[in-house]
Amino acid sequence: MDDAGSANGSAVQQGSCSSGANQQWQFTATDSGYYRITDRNAASAGQVLDVSGASTSNGAKIQTWQWGGGANQQFKPTPQADGTHTFVARNSGKCLDVTDVSTADGALLQQWDCTGGPAQAFRAVTGSPCLRTELTERRRRPPSDGGRTPRALRSARPVSPDSAPGPAARR
Repeated sequence: MDDAGSANGSAVQQGSCSSGANQQWQFTATDSGYYRITDRNAASAGQVLDVSGASTSNGAKIQTWQWGGGANQQFKPTPQADGTHTFVARNSGKCLDVTDVSTADGALLQQWDCTGGPAQAFRAVTGSPCLRTELTERRRRPPSDGGRTPRALRSARPVSPDSAPGPAARR
């Protein structure tokens, strides 16, 4: 995951994995298995993943916003049988989702009904600073992508797998 800035309302998107702070995320337990997911690029500002407008609708934008403790800023990592995780928004019960199942850099995150599809499957990779999507894995498999760089989620910032709760979480 990558965040595009440090101001309230910065879009969260996927992008090529790097070691930049814009792809690093810290998980802090709230309660009942939910976490606030803090953007390390804007940690001093207290920026966390946030469902825009506390929406409960499909297609609502995922952004960063200053922590206020709302249910729209809490997500539950849910392990899947294949070792990936989905992230369920507390306020809506919907999953983090890469818009249009895109493999492109800059594809925005949204919330959507949980389907179990690759646009909602995340995995933290040991030794990597990025939280990657299953779309990333498909992209890495030849011959379809010719071995191009995998995509990571970013609020235009990096993700730290070492900070993910429980088993490695991969989107």
